[in-house]
Amino acid sequence: MFRCRRHLRGGLLLAAAWLATAPVWALSPEAEAERHYLSARAHMQNREYRQAVSDFEKLLALKTDPPPEVFYQLGKALYALDEYTRARTPLETYVDKAGRDGSHYRDALMLLNLIEERIREDRAQEERRRRREAREREQQKLIERERRRYLDQRP
Repeated sequence: MFRCRRHLRGGLLLAAAWLATAPVWALSPEAEAERHYLSARAHMQNREYRQAVSDFEKLLALKTDPPPEVFYQLGKALYALDEYTRARTPLETYVDKAGRDGSHYRDALMLLNLIEERIREDRAQEERRRRREAREREQQKLIERERRRYLDQRP
């Protein structure tokens, strides 16, 4: 008898865990969007930016009409992850949708300026790296030519 209860209780716990992780199918797209928004905001507060981005992207995939705030928060999360190129689009969308009256209008513009600077710095750094690698390849070629010439001159 005790053994059956233990198995029954274990089965109930397993079923409850499955239900807790199963997707919510009965919600309207608007309610599902709100659910993802609340989850994303909680992740943002905990500085869990990858999870926040995932929730914001799920929200946007629902094809509802999200408030401009969603785009600002998504851009902010992507910026925090150093994904500057990806962060630009949602921030620009926020600025376009919210306009000057948006509560994050100036912050979004500042982030866009920072993104532009970071992208410019990244490109300059990449160019310096390419030039350095090209110089190193040329030096290796020169060393190899000199080595061959030296070996060819030996009796």
